[in-house]
Amino acid sequence: VQVGSQISGQIQELYADFNSVVKRGQLLAKLDPRNIQAQLENARAAVAAAQARVRSSEAELKTQAANLLSSRANLEAARVTRDNTATLFQRASELSKSGVASKNDYDNAKANADSAEAKYGQALAAVEQVEAQGLVSMAQLEQVKANLRQSLADLNRAEINLEYTNIYSPVEGVVISRNIDVGQ
Repeated sequence: VQVGSQISGQIQELYADFNSVVKRGQLLAKLDPRNIQAQLENARAAVAAAQARVRSSEAELKTQAANLLSSRANLEAARVTRDNTATLFQRASELSKSGVASKNDYDNAKANADSAEAKYGQALAAVEQVEAQGLVSMAQLEQVKANLRQSLADLNRAEINLEYTNIYSPVEGVVISRNIDVGQ
């Protein structure tokens, strides 16, 4: 059978020559592994970076969840204030109609009610914004997890290629020709 390599590289060592008897699985040659080892280290670094991005995205998602709780609490506080100022405005309106309250009290109550309504709308918008940011964070987490899977696949490929720097005999037999030399 003809013996070859699944990767290209420079022959570093030969362990069999013309007329050598070889056994199945015996090491015949070794390719220079330095380039493949560098690729393996690069793949390991890419996996570490991808894992860090996953952790960062998970932390961002937790931050978004905390922000959402805070925004919802602010919304509830704004709702209570809005409802209270609406009640006070209603009273001031009734008292103003009957002539008991001054126009100034009525105007202040109306301004407070309008302001509280606006703050409630602002708090509601903040909740919606944080919910949207949470969706973005979830999508980013899925993306970095996919990048991690890709980096792991690249690492696996680099490990396999490093194994391919050793060329083994696929069968028992006698070497009848050798077309390579060390350094080629």
